[in-house]
Amino acid sequence: MCSCWTFADRPEAGDATVAWTGRVNTVTAPTDVVDAGALLLRPDGLVAWALPTGRDLDVTMLARALGTWFGHPV
Repeated sequence: MCSCWTFADRPEAGDATVAWTGRVNTVTAPTDVVDAGALLLRPDGLVAWALPTGRDLDVTMLARALGTWFGHPV
């Protein structure tokens, strides 16, 4: 199982993972340590995708990363 961590009130990144429910957990956490709006972590803990702070979410790129690591959406 992997996690999609959302920071700085970026719930749209977590919302984009709904089609991978059961394979991706969404965690929302406040932080000032990570310079990212959201991270997709692989099961081995490495970052599979990152949304830089202040950037708009590109749902296509996130869906591509999710599909690469976790298969087709349900």
